[in-house]
Amino acid sequence: MSQEQLDAFLAKVKDDTGLQANIQSATSPEEIVKIATTAGFAVSREDLDAQSELSTTELESIAGGKVLGYGDTNRPKSIIDDGKC
Repeated sequence: MSQEQLDAFLAKVKDDTGLQANIQSATSPEEIVKIATTAGFAVSREDLDAQSELSTTELESIAGGKVLGYGDTNRPKSIIDDGKC
């Protein structure tokens, strides 16, 4: 697998709510590999392990699990958040 395949898979996941749901329900990296393979991407467990640039937060945001920049109250956080917005 190439980096391009993994990048293409991650880009597709961003726009595909079905893939996002499948990834959210995955319980292991092997299940994510199966999801990627079924979607037509050549991704292996080793590829996922080597992709250390993505943090858990980033993976969750790609899979639709969280929205970056939002707090528990689901409002945008400003640089200086005085709680008034």
